[in-house]
Amino acid sequence: MKVRRFSLQATEEGYSFPGINLVLSHARSLKVFGLLWTIPSLDEFKHLRVVDFGGFSNLGDDHLANIGRLFQLRYLNLSWTRACELPEEIGHLSCLEMLDLTATGVSELPSSIVNLEKLVHLLIGEFVKFPEGGIGKMQALETLKQVRAFKQPIQFLQDFGKLQNLWKLNIDLTNDQEDTEDTKECMKAIASSLYDIKKNNLRSLTIWNYDYSLLMEEWCPTPVGLQKLTTWRSTFPRVPDWMGSLVNLQQLRFDLERVRYEDLCILGGLPALLTLSLPGLGIKMIFEAGSMPKLEKLRIDFTPATNEYLFSTGGLTGSGPFDFGIENLPSSLTTVVCECKSFDGDCTLEATRAALERAVSTHPSRPALDFNIY
Repeated sequence: MKVRRFSLQATEEGYSFPGINLVLSHARSLKVFGLLWTIPSLDEFKHLRVVDFGGFSNLGDDHLANIGRLFQLRYLNLSWTRACELPEEIGHLSCLEMLDLTATGVSELPSSIVNLEKLVHLLIGEFVKFPEGGIGKMQALETLKQVRAFKQPIQFLQDFGKLQNLWKLNIDLTNDQEDTEDTKECMKAIASSLYDIKKNNLRSLTIWNYDYSLLMEEWCPTPVGLQKLTTWRSTFPRVPDWMGSLVNLQQLRFDLERVRYEDLCILGGLPALLTLSLPGLGIKMIFEAGSMPKLEKLRIDFTPATNEYLFSTGGLTGSGPFDFGIENLPSSLTTVVCECKSFDGDCTLEATRAALERAVSTHPSRPALDFNIY
């Protein structure tokens, strides 16, 4: 029997491919996941366009033998597997458009990876190292994540800014090294490449563990095409002025030490913003009328210190000034999410919830309140 799409799944450890009479040479897609021990050799396939091993826990490097012969392959998913090394022949897959190496044991990409000039999406683990040079050849790349910048060769850091079609970048700037001339050179190369990328088609930027001083500087030209900006494990003293020019920004997650009135003025003027997440709540955070005219989802954070202040001033009991100005947000608002940090003996949680319910009830659209304690 000729097979076009072939899928194998096992929910119990030790199951093996039975080897029944199937002609696999014409199959276009192969999907394997679960607890299988043995699977068909890739040598049995001639015309595969999709290979999905995502979640196949027993995948080993031997299963990838001769993968370079699959010249029509467009999609290769090795995420959440035990794969530790990509064969050099991966560079022969001239039609490959998607490569997912998330949560694998792969620590270094072969030098031939830069020959994948049709690759559009490259997803890697945070400890994966790129080859020294050649990233600039991969001009089809639109998505690149998650790059651990200070693990990369200096040539890569200087060259990834040449990716003119890159629209989604996820970069981790964790630096475990001492502040040496080498680290300064790396940071200079990163800043230069980010400058080049944002001039082109960048639409989504996610930054981990960022040195906020770089982002606080004036970005010229401002990446006005940016639609999503996310920061993680990076706390900023204020919203930079240039952020007010992001007229196409739809999603924003931005850690602030304390939200100030000036910050809300900048954010409130973003005409396309749909989702706003502000970890780092200011006690006097009040949205003014007309703020963020298209906002649909708002996330705010409470800490025990904020709870205690509001409770002491009567804000949580209803007798004091608890006012976010939520009623001033647009009618498009559908959800308010509150992440409330707790600690032993905290007696303000229910009061916080009740106060937020009162605040949300003042909004004409009565948005849903999602109150989470962690």
